[in-house]
Amino acid sequence: MLLESRLTLTPVEVSTTLTSFLMERKEDIPRVYEEIRVALREGWSKTVREFYKPQPLDYMLMMFEIGSITGWGESHLLSFDADSLSGSLQTFDAPISEALKGKATVHADVFWRAQGAGVSSTIFGKDMDWFETKCLAVGDSVCEFHFMPRDSLKRSEYAAKYPGQVP
Repeated sequence: MLLESRLTLTPVEVSTTLTSFLMERKEDIPRVYEEIRVALREGWSKTVREFYKPQPLDYMLMMFEIGSITGWGESHLLSFDADSLSGSLQTFDAPISEALKGKATVHADVFWRAQGAGVSSTIFGKDMDWFETKCLAVGDSVCEFHFMPRDSLKRSEYAAKYPGQVP
């Protein structure tokens, strides 16, 4: 138990196997993303916020550090607009994308994207979405993500640009 929240460490093969399963059922990716996003928004990330009371940007950077320590890769904020609460980041050594490199037909970091969206929803007090714009698993040199509040999305535009990522 950590901060009265139960956490687990799992081998990357678990996440990779689940991701491969989802890739065979692409229509389920938005639902899985949304379920994880909501669960983290209301669970673990809320507990961390209430315990540490970090400022939003500090919390985002703390999330990247925790992600790195727990094996999700090293993330760096590329841009952030405090007014629109949108920005982008890169994740290096993303374990699922590395394991599926050359085998994936869609962007592979569903779980990292969902976790980021859930935690950033807690951080900013708004429903946030993350989109994977580059993915090592499909041939890009790095995994890159864009995030923004859900209410600022032009759903049809993002659905066309990032197929299978819009819940």
